[in-house]
Amino acid sequence: MNGERLARHFGVCAMSTSKVRRDGVAPLVMTHLRGETSPEMPTELRVSEAAFSIVVQLRSLQHHDLRLGGRVTHSGTVPAGAVSAVSLTDLPRSRMRGHFDALQFYVPEVFLRDFANEEGFVSPAHLSWPRAQPDSIALAITELLVPAIGRHDTAASLFVDHLV
Repeated sequence: MNGERLARHFGVCAMSTSKVRRDGVAPLVMTHLRGETSPEMPTELRVSEAAFSIVVQLRSLQHHDLRLGGRVTHSGTVPAGAVSAVSLTDLPRSRMRGHFDALQFYVPEVFLRDFANEEGFVSPAHLSWPRAQPDSIALAITELLVPAIGRHDTAASLFVDHLV
């Protein structure tokens, strides 16, 4: 789930979206998401997808409850620079409160597998990241990407492809 679908799922706006393509496989999609969240409404349960969702917070989020496979895996504040990596096969559901401003990377498993094979690596079965801990490097790269994915010219596309 990415782009406008993801924005509707979270109840926020998709400010901009950009795709990184590889021949013959589903693209990696980056979506800048922003808006006030509705704390009363948990996100809807979605169909399992063979993809990962990586979210880098640009601003602190007042509160986030995250459930994976029906189990609470996080409940609390999410600081700016925090990274969340979840498999969409785990059926994530969220309840958020506060202003949401983040960049989401939608990474299909086939995209990751193709890249790993091309580079001679073993394709990872899962991705993980210490939840709710700021990562200054991830935040800095995200802050470089956000203005670039909002532009749709050749220079911005080349910049995004190079960074990602």
